[in-house]
Amino acid sequence: MTSQLLWSITDKCEKVYATFDKSIAINSNITLAYSGGKDSTVLAILLYRWVKERGITGLNITLLHNDTLSEIDLMEKWARKFMLDFKSRMAELGNGVTVKVVTPTGIDTFYWRALVRGYPAPSRNFRWCVNLLKMQPTKNGTFNLGTNLMMTGLREFESKERVKLVRQRYGSCPLGPSKCLAYYFLAHDDGTSHKIVPIRDWSNADVWEVLRATEEFDIADLLYLYGCDEARYGCWHCTLVRVQWGLHALEKKYLYYDALRLLYRRISDDHALRMRKNRGYSKLGAHNAAGRSMLLHLISITEERSKIRMYGLDEAKVNGVSLRKLFFELDGRSARKVVRLADPGLNPKRYVSIADIRDIHRYKTLVKRAIRRIEKVTMGDKTRTLALKKGFDPTKELLDALMARVS
Repeated sequence: MTSQLLWSITDKCEKVYATFDKSIAINSNITLAYSGGKDSTVLAILLYRWVKERGITGLNITLLHNDTLSEIDLMEKWARKFMLDFKSRMAELGNGVTVKVVTPTGIDTFYWRALVRGYPAPSRNFRWCVNLLKMQPTKNGTFNLGTNLMMTGLREFESKERVKLVRQRYGSCPLGPSKCLAYYFLAHDDGTSHKIVPIRDWSNADVWEVLRATEEFDIADLLYLYGCDEARYGCWHCTLVRVQWGLHALEKKYLYYDALRLLYRRISDDHALRMRKNRGYSKLGAHNAAGRSMLLHLISITEERSKIRMYGLDEAKVNGVSLRKLFFELDGRSARKVVRLADPGLNPKRYVSIADIRDIHRYKTLVKRAIRRIEKVTMGDKTRTLALKKGFDPTKELLDALMARVS
């Protein structure tokens, strides 16, 4: 164990090692769910230290990385870099590591669902993103892995809601949280392997105490990403949080992404930009052509202003065509052919051609009115007021640029 660690965290590290001792057998096939965030990174580091201190060899470790194609570029680059470093260092200790990256299909990405199918921003009642971007790819990725043990960096003390959710789903220790080893063992969903959550009782302070004392791995990029205590990462377009704190911890240019996220939410809230339907919890359906056109052009403007290529547009492909090429480059007829071949289940009633989405002038009056409404309703949104305190208003910049395009 690194000598720089304070005594306050030593006991928790020993409990993690004890969990490894009880659950990892010789020649085990282990899958570590690695997102690239601070929690899964500290778990990977602790596993490396345990292997080194115990002199363990012959393990078969899979780093299972769920690339949602919706992360910011810096987080995805960091995750890929660390996984390769971890693989190399584990190999030096006589253990094999496989890096397995899973992604949603092209038609399940945020960009396809929002622009081609017109999905509105996720809400508590319609969390379409969780299943398509995370759950399905991860389930597909674990199929036939031959895993004896699955481990995750789940922590229940991130929030009161998380504590309640985790204890309801996974139970607790009758002696109190973390008082018995069973607290860290969970039943895997498919019943074919064991699952452990070794840092379940760790606080943010615990995680950072280990990370800041880390010497075995270069984690400078991770420390930069988590430039403020509130920073968390996930899909940049997540509208289930008020503020994407991670984006506010980075260079100002990343605030354009948070502004776009806010505008996606507000476009979805505008009834004039939604289709109508007869079934479901809401009578509001998919975004109409004007709403999709606004979002497409805002994506383009965000890239122009931030000078950052939006991660996922180049990487995600359908029938060999990147989403960037589909949305911004192909002629209308070719784009229509790609959509029909890739997504035959698309409801014709919600279909809007790529050519029509590009032509924002077709909806000039409706879009201008929507821009004025959205400009007003976003003034009190926390993500915008935080940017304004920095003397920067990316939300207004994006709306002004969109108004200029439609005028």
